[in-house]
Amino acid sequence: MKKRSIIALILLTTLTHGATSAKTTITASSKPKKPNISYTFNETTEGKTNTIQWEEINENNQRKITLISEKESEIIIGKNNTNEWHYKNNTTQNSLSITVKNDIATIQQNHQNTTKTTTTPLNGTPFKYPPSFFMADFIASNQQKQFIWVANKTDGNLRQMIFTKLGTEKITIQNKDIMCTKIEMKPPGLAGMVWKAFYWFDSSTGEFIQYSGKKGPPGTPDFLIQNIN
Repeated sequence: MKKRSIIALILLTTLTHGATSAKTTITASSKPKKPNISYTFNETTEGKTNTIQWEEINENNQRKITLISEKESEIIIGKNNTNEWHYKNNTTQNSLSITVKNDIATIQQNHQNTTKTTTTPLNGTPFKYPPSFFMADFIASNQQKQFIWVANKTDGNLRQMIFTKLGTEKITIQNKDIMCTKIEMKPPGLAGMVWKAFYWFDSSTGEFIQYSGKKGPPGTPDFLIQNIN
């Protein structure tokens, strides 16, 4: 399912060594890195399917995962949890950045040229957003439930979600069968009675395979996202 570079062990680009001549010096940072891992997802909603591509590299022992899109920019930095998440709509220029340090998330939102900065104490609960990239440790563990924080692109707030393992299930994508761990995701409290979604992760690797559910509140369209690597 993964398109892994044969050359590298880490993710998005291999540095090119600097070359020096009498007139010109080219440093390692002067040429772009190549992705070590590429992700391709099909996202289907209301009868329409779009292909979403991400690329991952390793920088300073952190995973850096970048959305490949002209419409919006999204960058995720972290290893097992999200340490930084940066989003920008390239049409409206609205942006949202979340940085985690000392168990506190600092949220900076720019909307219609107005910038607002807030903080949210995480209280020991990890920020894993998007969850697709950061649930391998949970899949490999003996835990049945895990609380995580996720981000809301619309209002810039963080929200807690409960991930619960429901068992194993075989998923078939492009004529390939994958044995998956099925996960229910829902908010805690009464909200969890009216909204929930489901993830499937490869049971042996923890790799994201499929998502089914809404991206917004009740009444918004349903989405099916599948890993087609």
